[in-house]
Amino acid sequence: MAFRGLQVSDFIHSQELAARDSLVNSPAGKKFVKTFGDLNLKLYKTITEGTYVRLQPQAAPSLFRILKDVCRILDYREAQLPEIYVYHAMDHTVRPCSADHTYIVMADYVLHSYDEDMLYYILGNAVTMILAGHVKMTTAAAYMGASRLLLLPQLEFKRYLHYADATSDRGGLLACQSFAAAARCHLFELGLPPAESRKLFSTDEQAAAFVTQYIKEAESGGQKNNLMTDLAAKWIRANYIEAPGEEMLKDLLDWYQTEYPALLQKYRGT
Repeated sequence: MAFRGLQVSDFIHSQELAARDSLVNSPAGKKFVKTFGDLNLKLYKTITEGTYVRLQPQAAPSLFRILKDVCRILDYREAQLPEIYVYHAMDHTVRPCSADHTYIVMADYVLHSYDEDMLYYILGNAVTMILAGHVKMTTAAAYMGASRLLLLPQLEFKRYLHYADATSDRGGLLACQSFAAAARCHLFELGLPPAESRKLFSTDEQAAAFVTQYIKEAESGGQKNNLMTDLAAKWIRANYIEAPGEEMLKDLLDWYQTEYPALLQKYRGT
């Protein structure tokens, strides 16, 4: 089903707006975003003409068909589809960036490893970032990793991104309308290959049961060494763009089981 008139406010993470306001309204936060935004403008031509390669629709018709369908489902109203750039790397990155216009960047590993259902989820995630106004922040994040500048704003920035990612995950689920596909994307990032996850579960109900047990065992394992687990979680939150994988998966499962059915019912028939 398509969501005509969909608003990000229908599914935004409850803490995202407060985290964003705290970041962008502080002088240090504004300086941080401007610093990395300006860097992106300077590097845009070099990167898109060098490291990144623009993918043409005729070279990947299935991918662009999915992107077009995702934009239809999420009621993305821009006249043109976002451009897609790829780069060679063995990671799961799919994110929107911007300079004078918005484009989606993805590792070619995604094209080789994700099946169609998973591509609906991951492209839905990226399109939701655009709809939710995350692009300036995700662009800054692309150049932030090795920097030791503005350390405190970086921590506030990553706190905001953790909540923004949760919002984007929800949009990805709306795009693919398959919790199994969403779970397989997250579990792939956690080390479970798509072919194996497909063997373990094929329906949303089976996926929810598998993820519930996975989270239960992960939390149980963490309780055996509370100090080290707590320190590891704090280190991940301070140094990684995304929150710990199990945490993101749990947040998505909770939303899928509580608010997602009501949202489907609200937009059914639109």
